Amino acid sequence: MSNKITRKTLNKSRNRWMTTAQICFNYETMQSASVVYALGPSLEEIHRNDDEALKESLKSGFRFFNTQPWMGNVILSSSLAIEEEGGRASIEAASAIRTSLMGPFAGLGDSLFFVLPKTVFGAIAAYMAIEGNPVGVGLCAIIGVVMVVIRYNLWNIGYKQGVKFITSSQSKLTSLTDAASVMGLIVVGALIASNVKLSTPISFTVGESVTAVQDVLNKILPNLLPVAATAITYWALGKKKMTSARIVWIIIAISIVAAYFKIFG
Repeated sequence: MSNKITRKTLNKSRNRWMTTAQICFNYETMQSASVVYALGPSLEEIHRNDDEALKESLKSGFRFFNTQPWMGNVILSSSLAIEEEGGRASIEAASAIRTSLMGPFAGLGDSLFFVLPKTVFGAIAAYMAIEGNPVGVGLCAIIGVVMVVIRYNLWNIGYKQGVKFITSSQSKLTSLTDAASVMGLIVVGALIASNVKLSTPISFTVGESVTAVQDVLNKILPNLLPVAATAITYWALGKKKMTSARIVWIIIAISIVAAYFKIFG
């Protein structure tokens, strides 16, 4: 027979996970030490009268675990709800929930909490800053606060709904991830066309006819050079030993040389 977790202890587990999810990271079991540290107080209450069950539960927490920290709130609180309900008999079921969901929820969390906010709202703030409007900075700050509130609530949702939230909302969450990815791509595409300034003054003269290379490129695809430069930059960033700082210096060097020889304008 298991015991119920008090609200104070449940909040303690949540706060522990939110502040230490990546601190104990290692290359053998990834986030497992943080899982045990976070769930420890709650598991002690669940198995208050069964020391062997507590040892078994804590040992299962040291199994391989690695997910996006924010979505970890849902996974860990759901596993707590399962173990609280079934006691020692549900230890393996709770562990299986953590193991089976860490992969899918990692991709979901990255899309919803890292890619989408930074791409969309960061891009909006950057564009407003270029225009001299400081409102974008405030917008990013507000979004940051909203995201933290969502992260807190994810723990409560996972605990209250248990497995039901995960199974019933899976298709909706997948659709939301797809929509977020599409929105991010649209924003990035629009920013490339409007903010990456790259053109060439090169022209060819045949008799009395003068053909500007830039006019030809515009007929093929408007903003072809900015798109090509962005694509090459992303490709270069994926190469080994290439960092964002290094690529910035390379772009500056190329820009100086190209401007001196009047290749690009």
